[in-house]
Amino acid sequence: MLKSKLWKRIAWTFAALAAVVVLAGVSFSSFATPLRRETIQTPIYTIGDGNYSRALDDGKNIVKFGPLPLGLYTGGIAFDNQEDAWNHLREVGKQNDGWGVYRLSGDFDLDTYQTGARRYTDKSLLVIARSDRDGQSIGSPRRR
Repeated sequence: MLKSKLWKRIAWTFAALAAVVVLAGVSFSSFATPLRRETIQTPIYTIGDGNYSRALDDGKNIVKFGPLPLGLYTGGIAFDNQEDAWNHLREVGKQNDGWGVYRLSGDFDLDTYQTGARRYTDKSLLVIARSDRDGQSIGSPRRR
């Protein structure tokens, strides 16, 4: 009888662990797959270091991740205009450290959420273009 209870506990523990692994896999799958909207009413801008610029120049896809389950990561910081993003870089002292402002593949009203005074991406998006300090996009948007 004791052996039977032990095996039942082991079986339930294994089933619970398997369920957690499956759910984590599904969550990670949606987290890792970036959204690319065809119609964007209000663009999303974010900030990134010099690696973003180099990757865009090399034709690579760059993903700005959305929030992780359990609040481990809030998502990428989001702005509805380039000027606010550049002002944020100045406020945090990153404007001369190779950081820049980048446009994402989502819509600000549909793909961000607010926490406190900041907005963040609520899903993973592609970085599609960088902007210069005058608020103009540099180069053509990525079409991958």
